[in-house]
Amino acid sequence: MKYHLPASYFSLLPWILIHRGFCFNQNPIFIKKKPVSGFWNDAHEGVNSENDTENDPETREKRIINPILMGLGLNARINPVTASTLTNGMFSTKDSLKKLEKYFPSAVAITDLPKILRKKMPSFSKRNTLLNLSLCPDEINYSFIKTLTDAYGPPFNLGGLGGIPFVGKSGINAATSHIPDSGKMFVVVAPHVGYSPSSDTLGKVKRPGRRQLSSACGAANGALSLIKKGHIKRVASGIEDFQEDYIIHQLESNQKNAQKNYDNPNDEAVWVAYEMYNIAKDVWKKIYKTNQFPAQDVAFLGGILINLGEEGDDLFQPISFSVSSEDLLTETFGGETKIQK
Repeated sequence: MKYHLPASYFSLLPWILIHRGFCFNQNPIFIKKKPVSGFWNDAHEGVNSENDTENDPETREKRIINPILMGLGLNARINPVTASTLTNGMFSTKDSLKKLEKYFPSAVAITDLPKILRKKMPSFSKRNTLLNLSLCPDEINYSFIKTLTDAYGPPFNLGGLGGIPFVGKSGINAATSHIPDSGKMFVVVAPHVGYSPSSDTLGKVKRPGRRQLSSACGAANGALSLIKKGHIKRVASGIEDFQEDYIIHQLESNQKNAQKNYDNPNDEAVWVAYEMYNIAKDVWKKIYKTNQFPAQDVAFLGGILINLGEEGDDLFQPISFSVSSEDLLTETFGGETKIQK
């Protein structure tokens, strides 16, 4: 990679080299001796700390050199892992799939989905298909939405918090009335879960512009947190937060039959993700069974969307896939799923 240095850099170069203590047996100034934690380099980390001494070269680099390089546009994005693991600052899909194999054994990259689906749905296209998406409104799902809309056209949005199709019977009836004449309906139900490969943490994701990991799915994780603390209450008006209220009480009733003490937080995050899928799928069945749209013109894909945010490309764990009422899950995706009854 070539750097195009601004003219102002050369006037500062001698000063930088002096303070760096640069000589031929040291690393070049553009290479840090070791990566610092965090997805973006913090040029001001360590400033005013108790160990910040004038003679400490690493502190001097943080306090003096790095701010100058940042101002000159030379501060590079880094990650505390080996370069072989990263591509353009992100974990490779292969590495992420390997890390998640225990929980999502037949997951695929979302970018591979259109090609996989076309083989089993050759008659479904942008021209004759209405895509129906039941996803959480979280903006981090945008890549998945774009991948599917590029292949099947603009979607009718069925989903609310947690990917549950809260549009109800009226919503699905409206959707079917929008399908092209003699056309098809492709339904995707997919709650989501965050994953940070750098810390091997499920239920959290590195979002753009945020230093710390944040919750995903926030609605599901927040509901479980309230359940565990015993802070459960119904929304009196029935409208102020009815979607979250529904999630809380569905998870609460289902958790009674689940393992109370998980081996680790990842196990708990996975339980929540699969349970959210079960809840969303049950709601879909209830609202769709009253619809009269011909089954032979319907394709259904259900699963869990795995968001990697800034640390990698999103993945998808298929759980259910049918075309014209024919179950094609194993034939199409192979492997196993960890559906929890």
